[in-house]
Amino acid sequence: MKKIFNLTVMLAALMTAGMFSSCSKDEVDPLLAVTQTNDADGNYVFHVDARAGNVDLVSLTIMNGTNYAVDMSGKVWDALNNNNSAGGKINANAFQRDITFTKAAASKVFVFTLTDKDGVTVTKTLTAQECSDCGVGPVETPLSTKATFVLGRPGVPAAPASENGIEWTTNPNATTARFTAQNIVLTKAQYDAITTQEALAAAATGGFASTFEAQSDANFGGTKYFIIQDGSTLRLVEFTALNFVAGANRAHFTERN
Repeated sequence: MKKIFNLTVMLAALMTAGMFSSCSKDEVDPLLAVTQTNDADGNYVFHVDARAGNVDLVSLTIMNGTNYAVDMSGKVWDALNNNNSAGGKINANAFQRDITFTKAAASKVFVFTLTDKDGVTVTKTLTAQECSDCGVGPVETPLSTKATFVLGRPGVPAAPASENGIEWTTNPNATTARFTAQNIVLTKAQYDAITTQEALAAAATGGFASTFEAQSDANFGGTKYFIIQDGSTLRLVEFTALNFVAGANRAHFTERN
């Protein structure tokens, strides 16, 4: 009976040891994810997401070529924490940060090494990608090539009375023509400064007048400048001459859009 009892005790001890062994904590390594984008100036922005395994993290080092990388805030990404200039000394179970390096870095290859308190390391190597359009402003659309057109006084068949949003409506007297058009009058300097569709749209603010007049021939007084709203199209217009000849009154324009 005593032998049976001893055997039972031994079996129970073995089973208990097995239970304790099966409950021991599995080893979990730290995790490191790194992705890269560019800022507006084309510099390299690395998005770091580090997670601890069984024990806390102690450092994230970053090599650029053969040297520890120095980010744009001046931090040196070693693990020594020299005079608090190091970026890489950490003591946490998670570490997330965006870290920016100049696009003029010595090398485009960056090596990230994460270390935990047990000395377990995880390494990621990334080659920084350039940004082809960083630092480039919005692409603007140049105005069309300058085109000429001619209007005729109403009832004169040789030239249309209306084109490009401008209509010759009447002659109030023997030396004046009146035109109907949604228009904004410009100075020459304002006219010369408008070279793109975006600049034309920006200048077309405020109220539009519905008519304008001009004197003919020697009394014309020099080129006149307008923004004309022609339905959904804005036109940059020069009014270059107004000629009154019997049976052939002509108004001369150029336009861009």
